[in-house]
Amino acid sequence: MMKQNTKHRKHSEFTLIEMLVVIAIIAALATMIGSAVFQVKGSGEKALCFSNLRQVGLMHLQYADNNEGIFCPAWDETFCQWDSASNYKEGGFLSRSVHEAGDANNTEVFSCPAAQKKFRKKEYAPKFAGYGYNYMLSFASHRDFPPAFRFVKTVKVNRPGKVVIAADAGVMWSADEVGPTSFLNQPSSGTGGYADFRHQELANAVFVDGHCESREMKKSGGQNEKSLGYLSEDDSAYDPFFRKK
Repeated sequence: MMKQNTKHRKHSEFTLIEMLVVIAIIAALATMIGSAVFQVKGSGEKALCFSNLRQVGLMHLQYADNNEGIFCPAWDETFCQWDSASNYKEGGFLSRSVHEAGDANNTEVFSCPAAQKKFRKKEYAPKFAGYGYNYMLSFASHRDFPPAFRFVKTVKVNRPGKVVIAADAGVMWSADEVGPTSFLNQPSSGTGGYADFRHQELANAVFVDGHCESREMKKSGGQNEKSLGYLSEDDSAYDPFFRKK
């Protein structure tokens, strides 16, 4: 009887070890699958963001084609912006001026899917949130209101494949809260809006020649823990007239 109990006990202990091994394997697989699902989901958001930005870039270029080559204003005296009206409930210059853009109120093209999630947690997700327009394409004179604008023409851009039109963007709304912005400021400004590197530490951007690409952060905006920074160390990705010294 004693031998039988010992064998039974040993058999139970072996079974328990097996169960623990199986549980550990399942946990490891679950972690791997969860990570893979997260990456796939992130890749899907990045691809949709790419598609959105490509369309936004084409709208900007078509606006310029329809207006003697001049880029779309960032905003006007009424604070109607390039992407939306000041109330964030109606379309801005692009959707009003470019027929192919359609009704901006019935599209998500001006809003990055990853930004919607990021900002919605803090209730900062208007329909026109997620992309910032390169401030220097409209405000090259660094002055804020007409008639001080020095409008930029597409043919005057020195390096169309290097100068950004629009990109994933964000700005600090408070000491610890990131919110949406409609604008990108250059590094020399020392201020936001920043590029938002929210796609696995990459930011999507569309350039003056129409191509899209993902970029790593080249310079921190002082908010790199919030994924905010600049697309270039100097103003080369922003300034349409930039020339290397």
